[in-house]
Amino acid sequence: MRSQAGKERNCTAALLISLSFPIVVATGAPAREIEIPKGAPFVTPEGAIAVVGYNDMRDILEGIVPLFVAAHPNVRFVLDLRGTRFAPAALAAGTSAFAPMGGELTPKQLEEYRAATGDDPLLFRVAHASLSPRALSGPLAIFVQRDNPLQSITLAQAARAFAGEALRWRELGATGALADRPIHPYGLKPETVLGIFAQKNVLYGRAFGKQFVGLAQSAEVVEKVAGDSLGIGFAAANRATSSVRALPLAAVQNGPPVAPSAENILAGRYPLDRFLLIYARRPLMPLAREFLRLVLSPAGQRVVADSPQGYLPLSAAELAAERAKLE
Repeated sequence: MRSQAGKERNCTAALLISLSFPIVVATGAPAREIEIPKGAPFVTPEGAIAVVGYNDMRDILEGIVPLFVAAHPNVRFVLDLRGTRFAPAALAAGTSAFAPMGGELTPKQLEEYRAATGDDPLLFRVAHASLSPRALSGPLAIFVQRDNPLQSITLAQAARAFAGEALRWRELGATGALADRPIHPYGLKPETVLGIFAQKNVLYGRAFGKQFVGLAQSAEVVEKVAGDSLGIGFAAANRATSSVRALPLAAVQNGPPVAPSAENILAGRYPLDRFLLIYARRPLMPLAREFLRLVLSPAGQRVVADSPQGYLPLSAAELAAERAKLE
């Protein structure tokens, strides 16, 4: 995930909205008060609800908060969106009402959360990752140099390349002059969000091979692959340049290769899709439940669809699955 110093600064934004007349928002719910736990650490001295989390969800959250306040006039929010890495600890400590994040909790973060709370948090998908270079969160893609003749790859082949089990390009299906040349695997470092994601969803828990070169940023991976005719690398799809190609991926042997396009992502066909998430504590309190209900409503998903970062709304099936967690 690309870091941007300007977006990682502490830019706390208070959204204070006061309404003195009943309003029915797009969810169909009339304006009503919602119970806020007395003495909750996420309530500021001024009585606002603190939310700590992902900086690239600012536009989405700032679009949804006014809709929520319209239905619940007694609620005010303070959005402290410095970055995903700040969210887990704040949720565990109770100083954030819920945790908007650009990726899943890392194993270390989950271990620390369990130690602090004695339980696992609830995870809700709220949007698909973006293919726009304006966004920080993109689906994972597997890149080769633009002139590489390989047209597609299976996830099993990719796993063997990154695990160091496939050493020559013929093992990935290449023919001709490339077939006997060595594979140069690149990707995000194993401890990064995308490195963890790749190890889980491409390598299925296997370790990266000794030939693997781990880098800190997706843009660095793309640059390495662009300059290496024998290179293959995984990185965020929205960091593509004209010097590389994202290979269509087949989830299973003899399955259809699927490119990382918006159409395929929305249809649930692309196997390395990623999501924007909101984590919440167990048991789910009314405030978090109602906020998530709004995010997962047609009104909330319209805000997602209008995001300048190009984040994509969930499908009907995905929405149904996430809403079921609220019950």
